[in-house]
Amino acid sequence: MARTTTATSWAAEVPLLALLWGANLAVFTADLMMNALYPALAMRFGVPLETVVLLTTPRMLGQIGVLALGALSDRVGRAAVLAAGLFLVALAGWGGALAPGLGVMILAQGAMGLGFAVVTTIIPCVVGDRYRYEIRGRLLSLIQFALPFALIAVVPTIIALAGRYTVATPFMALGTAAGLLGLLSAWRLPRAMAAGTARPAPGSAKPASWVRPDVLAIVAVCLLMAIVPTAIFGFLAGWVGATFGDPDRTVSLAFACDGIGALLGVSLSAYLVDRLHKRWAAVVGLALTGCCTLLLPGTRGALPLMLLAVGGLAAFNEIGYIASPALLGQMAPQARGTILSVWATALAIGGAIAPWLARPLWQRWGMQGLGWAGGALLIVLAGLLALVQAEPD
Repeated sequence: MARTTTATSWAAEVPLLALLWGANLAVFTADLMMNALYPALAMRFGVPLETVVLLTTPRMLGQIGVLALGALSDRVGRAAVLAAGLFLVALAGWGGALAPGLGVMILAQGAMGLGFAVVTTIIPCVVGDRYRYEIRGRLLSLIQFALPFALIAVVPTIIALAGRYTVATPFMALGTAAGLLGLLSAWRLPRAMAAGTARPAPGSAKPASWVRPDVLAIVAVCLLMAIVPTAIFGFLAGWVGATFGDPDRTVSLAFACDGIGALLGVSLSAYLVDRLHKRWAAVVGLALTGCCTLLLPGTRGALPLMLLAVGGLAAFNEIGYIASPALLGQMAPQARGTILSVWATALAIGGAIAPWLARPLWQRWGMQGLGWAGGALLIVLAGLLALVQAEPD
């Protein structure tokens, strides 16, 4: 495998990394905008907030389809599968814009979930195929900067567009942008990846290469850790607006702090994940995310403290999110697409069951129930992950 080390060769990598960053931005926007728009969608369809939050489930269940597409990328290459994921997000965007009712919106959310999972699975596969293990954490962090950018710049813009025009406007913008990125990926990505990329040998992704206790334990932790942020952020906009008033201002501030926290978390990951063992980076991220989740319900009435808790939750969650695929992708390199599709599916299953677990807690105890239960779960998971002996380097 060719390895990128010189300044000249790094300059040649910029178009590929920029394209991966743009693809990440599109799918993160697709996912995050739903949390911001749930209150507006509840008004559009005339249903309670706790009902429209259940749209999270088809979006997460749609991600299970990545199991087939991730494995397919081990055989046919990453470029076509990545472009297909972006086209799915484009279809979902226009479907959401034109949806006459919840039935069509459910189908659109399923397509959006599958597109999100495909793109977020193929990106670490491309990085794993092309670059050394010792620098993958930094490169994944660089590409992950799309998340804080989406939170800081794109989501507030989406809230403004929905308020100024209609809730369908952000979906139309998403559909157009994702479609253009899909066309660009189909055109440029095969050539950009042709040089210096090691392709898995056909048929090399055998189940026995990754079905091991250490791998399955990490996948199980990832499934459970996905429950908490999905539950918290699914109800965050409604809770912030009801608790602190002036929803246009306070919800925008909360998502902006989410973005600033994600920016800090990605920056910390770029420095720490490749220096610490990636498993220990994930342990630290889980434990600190749990602490911030426990703090969140106690901020009622204290807006600055709430914003700090949201920012901390986002920051430390990013460390675990970046460390886990970097670790898993090297535990079975010959089945990288397969194992990372299993990772994405675990996150999807955790996200799919999150609203159903969160709904009774929310109805009975509100954010206090979600925060205390979620924080305790994350701290327990951090302790369990610390006991797993798995580090390929």
